[in-house]
Amino acid sequence: MDNNLYPNITSEEVYIDEALDKCYGSDAFLKFQEIADDFQLVASTISTFFNVVVLFCALKLFKRTGDTMHLFIFNMTFGDLLLTAISLPIESLSRKHFHFFIKHIHLCALIHFFFWLGLAVSGLSLTLLNVDKLIYFLWPLDYDRTMSKQRAAFLCTIIWGVPLGFVSYVWAFNIVYVSDDCNLGERS
Repeated sequence: MDNNLYPNITSEEVYIDEALDKCYGSDAFLKFQEIADDFQLVASTISTFFNVVVLFCALKLFKRTGDTMHLFIFNMTFGDLLLTAISLPIESLSRKHFHFFIKHIHLCALIHFFFWLGLAVSGLSLTLLNVDKLIYFLWPLDYDRTMSKQRAAFLCTIIWGVPLGFVSYVWAFNIVYVSDDCNLGERS
């Protein structure tokens, strides 16, 4: 590569780029990626089935017992469902069969949007589930007063509102962008 054409690029950066292209463009890596995509698609399908089962069970148990733990489990599982039913399958299928899917920037943005949202909701719900258990074990006599159904429902609403607001803000104000190869980049 002629450094006169690209004066800001060092020869070390060119060497690293060529090494990465050689690694990720190799037949062995492409075969591994194909196998990994197949596995991810199967695992996502199985996980989606079990997430739906957990959603029904958690809702049924919440209606029967009113235990706030089941509300947090429902919330966490719904966040996981965004990952297993939308983001992971679309990512696998678009990489594996991109001639059937339109490899479009908006599809990539949708994948990343749901990844961020699902991970944030799932993680925050797990945190609140642990706080709920902590309150139950530390103050069992005050638990019903401290963690009511209304308070748990309000916390679940906050769990969805904060990540949805943050992720929407990041996308609306173009803080990150989706490149042609479906990767995220930071605006300068």
